[in-house]
Amino acid sequence: MKREPTTEGALGWVDSGWQVIELRPGRKDPATAHGLLDATTDPAQIERWHPHANIGGVTAGKVVVDADLYKPGAPEALAELEAEYGPLPETRTHRTGRGGNHRIYLQRGTPIRNRTGLATGVDIRADGGYIVLPPSALADGGPHGDGLYTVEHDVDPVPIPEAWERLLLGSRTTGTREASVSLADLRAGPVAEGGRNDRLTRLAGHLARGHTDYARYRAELGEDNARLCNPPLDEVEVHRIARSIWGLERSKPDAASKATQSDVLVRLGLDRYRLVQSDEGDTYAIPNDRPRYARPLRGVRSMRAELRAVFHETQGKTPSGSALADAMETLEGYALRQPRQTVGVRVARAGHEIVIDLADEDGSVVVVRPGSWSVTTDSPALFRRSEVNSPMRKPRGGGDVSALRRLLNVSDADWDLLVAWAVAALVPDLPHPVLWLAGEQGTGKTTAMRMLAGLVDPSPAGARTPPRDVQEWVVTASASHVLPLDNVSGLKPWLSDAICRAVTGDALVRRKLYADSDVVVNRYRRVVIVNGIDAGELRGDLGDRLVWVELDRISGAGRLPDRELEAEYERLRPEVTGALLDILAEALVALPEIDLPELPRMADFAEYVAAVDRVRGTDALATYLASRDSISSQVVESDPVALAVIRLVEVRRARKEAPFEGTAEQLLAELEQPDGVPRQAWPWTPRMLGGRLKRVAPALARTGVEIKQWRSGSTRKIRIVSTDTAPQGELPI
Repeated sequence: MKREPTTEGALGWVDSGWQVIELRPGRKDPATAHGLLDATTDPAQIERWHPHANIGGVTAGKVVVDADLYKPGAPEALAELEAEYGPLPETRTHRTGRGGNHRIYLQRGTPIRNRTGLATGVDIRADGGYIVLPPSALADGGPHGDGLYTVEHDVDPVPIPEAWERLLLGSRTTGTREASVSLADLRAGPVAEGGRNDRLTRLAGHLARGHTDYARYRAELGEDNARLCNPPLDEVEVHRIARSIWGLERSKPDAASKATQSDVLVRLGLDRYRLVQSDEGDTYAIPNDRPRYARPLRGVRSMRAELRAVFHETQGKTPSGSALADAMETLEGYALRQPRQTVGVRVARAGHEIVIDLADEDGSVVVVRPGSWSVTTDSPALFRRSEVNSPMRKPRGGGDVSALRRLLNVSDADWDLLVAWAVAALVPDLPHPVLWLAGEQGTGKTTAMRMLAGLVDPSPAGARTPPRDVQEWVVTASASHVLPLDNVSGLKPWLSDAICRAVTGDALVRRKLYADSDVVVNRYRRVVIVNGIDAGELRGDLGDRLVWVELDRISGAGRLPDRELEAEYERLRPEVTGALLDILAEALVALPEIDLPELPRMADFAEYVAAVDRVRGTDALATYLASRDSISSQVVESDPVALAVIRLVEVRRARKEAPFEGTAEQLLAELEQPDGVPRQAWPWTPRMLGGRLKRVAPALARTGVEIKQWRSGSTRKIRIVSTDTAPQGELPI
């Protein structure tokens, strides 16, 4: 059984004086985008690693003799070196996962660089490199190892012998000098780990001397990396090699002619940004300096605008429109070559952690893990921002969420449900039920909505007019994690359906920006808050996704001026947000132990409510489940088909007739259209009736009327009963 490395192992190496980097589980390559640049000694950062990550140790200031003694000729080659330069003294030694060993020495003072191919099966890891540290484990140890990295000699490292130091600082190499190696030779055959940087650097030297266009040179080097290196180096390292070699070649007296404006713009873009592609296929640029949030390549707050300004600062002039357009198209091509990854809005997941973007100028985020949370500027997740995302004030821990209680005029039971809803709203990728704040005029519905939305996703548009059409809804839903819809007096069918899709995470399609015919499929989950005096004609599918909260009317004595209310809310917000984070961290601990005897619709949300109940000692889940009966009554009362079905059941019961059973056509003929129902609200065909029955069936079931639809041979049948089921042997639809 292979052991799983833990953060405790990495922290132990930090205590021993090592800088460590997170490696992919079961592998030797870095798990982060910047590799060695992400090396750390910070315990908070290490605690955010994947629980099964391998551990890399940076070898700066050290000399590690990496001997793959299982390779044919390797023991003899190492023996020849020791015969010529003296035996290697005993020092700290680790056995590698594939059966080799790492002998770890200290540098004497003069920096020693990595050396690949010192002899057959012998490499040197020093400045600019890293090794895999115990107790890491490879998924496959091969024929000579079990995959485990273990300590063979647990002693302090000793200095490298002086003769070996002279060897490593000298020019010994087992290969041919670069000047005599052709481009064809460098491209002949694959290169494995240990020789990738050296091979790609030498290739870059050849290519840079034959190119005047950086973009083409960089693209060709990337193709060589993908074809020759096994596994390929990450894009950040390839870009570093390309940029450094290009700069050296351009500085030579016989350098090619001056680069064009578009070449300079591309180089500036690649130097200053990391290009990414989102899950939806949109392209973004992440600045190498903070704040590291994702800029779209074009549009508002875009990389294009920043790149134009940088060009003017560095070149003393404004780039032409055609050069900028060519450069942006090239940079977009680079971005589209990257693997797709999640780019969140306000909240995102990073492994087992929940990350919340504070959207401030420092790039600060809150990282929530089971049992604790912290604020950091080193975000483990990517975020994008828009004009509707306001900065969130840094939360303070140890507060009391009840501090907000007196500003919201709700019952005690509804208050506990609101707290559970707000905690769940901080969780990404969770189907969040729509919070409907109802009440008569003067109950502070809009103010309550602004406050609740501001705790989770602050915005200058804390109360928004409902969108006019689907396309406007898609744009609105794409920009925010929380969608607060103000003063809704009834939902049109398309908006009701759009809200349901936003809750469940179904896809919406929109036209891609800056394209005539291409489209983007948006798949996201959002938190929706609606306020209104009543829901109007409430459809059954939305009713199943509602948290209904009635606000009490505020008396004259209890009403505060808006300026005082806002000032008090701003004073309390860091404390209340911190209290919600405290509850969320503890709820993540309790969540695996939650086992509900019966899962309702929106089961994931119900489990979070139960976890919050366990943390706070409340009974919000009971309030949520009880409110569903009230919502079902509203659905039934607002749907003419549901009312007609109930009327049919009552009439048949009064006449002592059997429950209805027959086809949709027969049922349509028997149902009575309620008075005052417009023609367009009534199903006039059997197919329309079947769809309407499916929509209202869950609400009717909670009022004691069950609708069964099934297929008997080629005929679809319907039965309306109180407790009966479909006949045995017949297939439910």
